[in-house]
Amino acid sequence: MEMSSAIIAMLGFGVTGVTCLAVAEKFVPIMPSYILLMVLGMAASDGSGLAAMVVATTVGSTIGSVCWYGLGRALGSRLVEALVAGYGRLILLPFPLYQRLVGRYRRNQFWATFHRDNFRASADMAFL
Repeated sequence: MEMSSAIIAMLGFGVTGVTCLAVAEKFVPIMPSYILLMVLGMAASDGSGLAAMVVATTVGSTIGSVCWYGLGRALGSRLVEALVAGYGRLILLPFPLYQRLVGRYRRNQFWATFHRDNFRASADMAFL
């Protein structure tokens, strides 16, 4: 099944399908999130449909992020570090970059989270 037909099939499930697409996008980078949001925005029939899709993608993205967080907590920082050191390059996350990001986040958790989430949300919404 081709990617676009899979997305169209998921859209057939309405808001639930959109939520599942947003969760899946966190685990399997089907396409960049801004492109997925553009496609979903074009599929919305009216303003209320667009609002429902925005809410559904927000919920799905949050669920996917919480799952990643839970996985990281369950594995522990040492094992996650070892996995990134061994396999991070496969997902374009070299170990030195991972170490810099972790260091920056630990030094300034609130602002790193606030800036990243607000920048990402505004960038995604700009494409809708």
